[in-house]
Amino acid sequence: MALREDSVQRHDLMGDEPVSPEQKPDLYKITAMIIKNN
Repeated sequence: MALREDSVQRHDLMGDEPVSPEQKPDLYKITAMIIKNN
């Protein structure tokens, strides 16, 4: 779980601004799916 959160945070840092899972649930789900596939 912590690994997923770190990955989401890194992805957001590369974006325009940090986004929490509550603000972008779809992005969080997609990121989690990518982590599972990798």
